[in-house]
Order: sequence, then structure tokens, then C-alpha cells
Amino acid sequence: MIDIKKLRNNELSISHAFALKLASVVMVVLVFVVFSMFIIKDKIYNDYVARILLSQAEDVRHQLIKLTDLDSLQYAKIVTYMWENIEHKTETKRWWNLANFLGIREIDLVSSDGVVKKSSVPSRVGLSILKDPAMSKFKGLLYSRDTYEGYIEPIDNELVLKKSFYRYAGVRLTKGGFLRFGTDIETLVTIIDAHAAKFLNDFHIGHAGFVLVLTPRNQILNIPRDIMARIDAKDLQNNFNFRATGVSTARMKGKDYLYVTSNFYGYSIIALLPKEEASKATHLFFYSFVTLFAIAFFVMFLETNNLIKKTVLDNIYNINLALSRIANGKLDTNIDVSDSPEFRELCNGINHTVKALKENLEERQKAVMLELEIAKNIQFSSLPQETAIFNNSDDFEIFAQMDTAKEVGGDFYDYYNVTENKIVFLVADVSGKGVYAAMFMMRAKTLLKAIARNNYDNPAEILYRANEILCEENSVEMFLTCWLGVLDQDTGKITYANAGHNYPIFIKNGSVEFLSHKPNFLLAGMKNIKYTNYTVYLGAGDKILLYTDGVNEAQNDYGKFYGNERLLSTVTDVNDYCAASLCKFVRQSVKDFVNGAEQADDVTLLCLAARDRYVFNFKPDIESVPLVLDYLESKLSELGINRKIILHVCIASDEICANIAQYSGADCASLKIYKKDKFLVIYFNSNGVLFNPLRNEDPDVTLTAQERIPGGLGILIVKKLIDSVSYESKNGQNILRMEIRLDDCAMI
Repeated sequence: MIDIKKLRNNELSISHAFALKLASVVMVVLVFVVFSMFIIKDKIYNDYVARILLSQAEDVRHQLIKLTDLDSLQYAKIVTYMWENIEHKTETKRWWNLANFLGIREIDLVSSDGVVKKSSVPSRVGLSILKDPAMSKFKGLLYSRDTYEGYIEPIDNELVLKKSFYRYAGVRLTKGGFLRFGTDIETLVTIIDAHAAKFLNDFHIGHAGFVLVLTPRNQILNIPRDIMARIDAKDLQNNFNFRATGVSTARMKGKDYLYVTSNFYGYSIIALLPKEEASKATHLFFYSFVTLFAIAFFVMFLETNNLIKKTVLDNIYNINLALSRIANGKLDTNIDVSDSPEFRELCNGINHTVKALKENLEERQKAVMLELEIAKNIQFSSLPQETAIFNNSDDFEIFAQMDTAKEVGGDFYDYYNVTENKIVFLVADVSGKGVYAAMFMMRAKTLLKAIARNNYDNPAEILYRANEILCEENSVEMFLTCWLGVLDQDTGKITYANAGHNYPIFIKNGSVEFLSHKPNFLLAGMKNIKYTNYTVYLGAGDKILLYTDGVNEAQNDYGKFYGNERLLSTVTDVNDYCAASLCKFVRQSVKDFVNGAEQADDVTLLCLAARDRYVFNFKPDIESVPLVLDYLESKLSELGINRKIILHVCIASDEICANIAQYSGADCASLKIYKKDKFLVIYFNSNGVLFNPLRNEDPDVTLTAQERIPGGLGILIVKKLIDSVSYESKNGQNILRMEIRLDDCAMI
């Protein structure tokens, strides 16, 4: 029996419970059927043996009747044929003798209109067969078209015992009408005896069963030798009832026999089978039936169990699996179990409920996402968004980017001018992610910038003061790491302090290494922490790369970290890139490493670079102009600039150098060349009289030389050849800046 308590305690699955219950029911039914079969086995046994023996006896009877009828008709046809071929009346007597020899005792000649024309019984002459019930049985021969068609009348089973009766057979004549012959019973018995004796020679039932034929004279016909040893005439007379119906039991020569009797024409056909052999067959039948019944019940059990599993349990499992996915947030899951109206209705109800839930969640999610998007925009709007060029100088460039792990993040970067020539730049990482981290980040960023305005010469002091304030009002118990530096654009000097942040990567003269000065404690952890200042210098082509731990601690699906060594190797491969390209390359390298794995932390990169430049100092006189042009052509060729661009730059530079030599009164001048991305930038510096050559209007070249105001043509030529020209005065210097756009055809 099934333990319902275990089933309720989830210790037994529904499928197992059903299988056990079904198996117990099948076993009870099987035992009941087998027991019932055992009880009625004897009746089944008797019926089974009776059918077998009766079938064999009837088979012998039908065969004997068939053979006897064939012989009787054959005799009649022979006699008919001879009758039709008698040529002389003298042959009639001989014909009659032959008929008598074949047992024919009566002959009637019937015309085609059904009247007896001649007969061995004179009283029948002139008789219409339609008026005689016995002869009317042969009327079918009058209408037949087949020559010598025969008909033999059935004989009553008692006919053999009545010696005075004949058995009649008719044969159609070729010209119509027929002959009817009456054969005496003794001849018929002789024919039956002959066929029975011959037929029984090869007839057996099973292994040891046989058939006996008892004649109306109570004689046993010829029996094969292998059966003779089993027959005892005395036992047959005393123990066998030849007129019994159904299966009877008798004993012969010490062995029990089951027998069935079939009677005809006074004959008794006895089919016998040893009881031992019959019981074997019955037992085989019984055990075969039980075995097949057991197999049928087993197959029924399997099919029923499989049907229930397929139509009910599998559907329940599929629904539970779909509900599990829905519970895990996959609300697009559609439950489609349509095997039956009940499950279809259940699935439709669940799908409608989930759809309503999904629509409600989508509405709420849209509202939340809108708020997060606003928060993200606020957060990113507080960060510098583009590559910065400070103080109109091309000596330095700075680029930063941040990818948050969530809609809003805890990383941040910042850079800004605190004086005309000093830049504060920093990268920080707040503990945690999400909205709280973003709010803490905004507070820390604002606080650091406010303190840096008045303490820009001392990064350690900036971090100290920020830490004190953050510790006082830190109810959320968050903290952050921060690397903060101050760049002096005039000297390239960077003064920095590190509050628990990752070591920056420093690129100096092509060498790539970590700035591994020991960092101080993080911010907002505890008060009264002292921070230390360190110093490095950026020369032309040098860079410093800041990053958060979302870079070196990025993890792929195999649990491996990107790591510091991989980061250093990546930067080494592209150390000559500009600031923006270097940051983007590192970010792409991290993405390739994680290969689609979910981003676990914010990724922030910031690169400050001192641009490569060419500087040429020259004396501002006419004799120096060819030297300046030779230097320009040489360096621009080294940079791979198109010859057309070089020509335009040289023509413009010739005009500028001539103006400096003739009108500025300077005693020293310099030329600076920068190439950045798709731009070429050239500076001309001189210390003469401060004068902006771009302030005057361009001369009207449509006028003749006499009509125009003298001057301005050289600057006009420069403007026409160069994409952008600007002027500024700084520290007593005239600074003229030319910017030329380089497209794909601008390279050699």
C-alpha cells in the first residue's frame, strides 16, 4: 500500500506513487484471474478435449461420407454411360447384370418432362416425379445443362439398419431426362467399410490417440498394427458407450482414455485420446494462458503508466519547469501544454496571469529605468566628456572613459584647471555599485574639487581634508580609493598622492612600468590618516595611465583575472598611441578577454600624455627663413605628410617668418610642430612687439595695387592655405597657431 504520509511529505513523487498503486491493482487482478482459471480449469479441460476429439471424429465421418458418395455416383455414371451406348437389345441383359453387380437393384428412366417412361418397378411407369415426394428430389436434373450431372440423396442415419430400403442416385442423360438408380444398403455398407479400413491406416490424434470405426454389425474395421496393441475387444464391450454424447471416460488395457462418439449410417466413429496426453495439452494451454495473461497485464501496466506519465505527469513537469523559469524572472516564457482541455485551460490561465504581471512589471521597470537614466545622465554630465587641451596648449592631452557595471556606478574621474598652467586630474573607485555608490561618488567628487581649488600644490593635503570630512558623515559606511595628481604644464612636473588606489602605469621614453610608490590608506575609512606626495616628470611622448580595479580584476567565464601583468603587456604593445587610442585599446583588450562574461565592476581609464613635438629656434631675420623652411620640409616628410600639404605649409610659413623678421622687432623666435590624430599643428613664437596680425580686415583683392591699402596680403595667403589660424599673446610672447586637417590623401 502507498504511504500517503510520505507522499504528503514529498518523500514519494506522484509518478512513483501512481506506478506503485497501478502495480498493486494489476497484481491483485492477475492473481484473481489465475485463481479463477485454476478453479474452472477442469471445465476448460473437458471442453478443450471434447472439441479436439469431436473435431477429429467429425473429420473422419465427413471423409467417409464424401468418399462413399463419390463412389456411388461414379457407379451410377458408369451405368448411365453404358445405357446410352447400347446398340442392340441383346446387350440390355448384359447391361442389367453389370448394374446388379454394382449393387443397383432398381432403375427408373425419367423423360425430360418428368414422367417415368421405363422402370424396374412397373407401377412407376407413367408416374410424374413431381407427384412423388421421394422422386421429386431429383427434379433439378431435368433443368440441368451439364451432361451426366449426378445427384445422390442423403440417407437417414437409421437407413442402414433397415435392410429393405435403397439409396437412390440420379444421372442426367445427354438428350434430356435422367436415370435413377437404387443401390441396396448392403452394397453401401461394403463401400463404407472399404473406405474406412483404408482411411484409418494413416489417421492419428496427437501422439497416442487414434480413431475406431464400429460397423452396424458391431465389427471393428481394419486397424493399423501400431494401434492394435492398444485395443482390447472386451474392454471396448464393457467400458465404452458408443451411443454416448460429449466426452466420456473409459479404461482399456490399464490406461484411461477420453473418447467421443459420432454416429452415421449405423456406424460409430470413436475418437480416443489417452487422458495423460490430453492433460498435458490442457496444462500447456493453462500455463500458456496464464503466461500470456501475465504478459498482457504487464504490457497494460507499462502502457497505462506511460500514458499517465505522458498525458499528466510530463505536462505537470513541463508546467512546473516553465513556472520555475518564470519565477527566475523569464516572464517571456509561454506555457504550451495542450494535450487536453483541462491542461489547456490551466496553461491559458497561467499565461494570462504572467502576461498581466509582465505588463505591470514592465510599466514599473520603465519608471525605474527612467529614473536611473536620469541619474546616469546626471552622473556622466558631471564628468569631463571629451579629450581636453588645457590653456590652448598642444603640449598635453588627457582622455578618460568610464563603463559602469550597472545603470549608475561608483567609479569616477575628473580633471580641471586650478590655475592657468596647472591641472588637477584623478581617478577614484567607490566601494559597491548602484545608486548608493553613485550618490557617494557625487559627494566625494564635489568635495575633492572644492578642496583642490585652494590646495592644488599639495595633493596629500587635498586627500587628508577630504578624508576627514567624508569620515564625519558616512552613515552608509562606504569608502573609496583615489589617485590624485597635479600637472604643471610649464615643466611637465606631476605631484601626486595615492589613497589606496591601483598603481598607475608610467610610460617614459618608451619604457613601461608601474608607479609603485606605496599607497596610503583609502578615504572615508578612518580619520587622521596622513598621505604622502610623490613627483614624476612628463617629457615629450611620455604618458601616465590611471585605471580602476574593474580593469585588472576583470574576470572571464573560466574564473581567470585579466591581471596586472596582462595590463602591463597590453600597454607595452601600444605605448606610442595617443591618450584616447591607448585607453580605447586597453578597454577593448579587457572586453576580448572576458569574451562576453557579465561585467562585474565599473571600468574607468584615464590617460595624461605629453605630446611628441619638434622645436626649432631661429634668429628672426630674412637670412633665417630658408633654414626654417628646410627644417619644416624635413620634419613634415619624416611625419609622412602629403607633398601638397607640405607645400602649403612652407608657403604660409615663409609669409609668417618674413613678417616676424621685418615688423616684429623680435630678437629670438621658435617653431613648434605637433601631429595629433588627423591634425597638424604648428606654432610660431616671437618676443617682439605684441601685435595680432589677424585683427585687421583682409585686403580687397578685387582692387588694384594703387587702390588697396598696403599690407595684409601675406596673412591673407596664410588664411587661404591653412585650415585654421589663431593668435594669442602670453608672457610677453606673440604666439601664432596654424592647424591643418589631414585626411586619407594627406599622407605620402
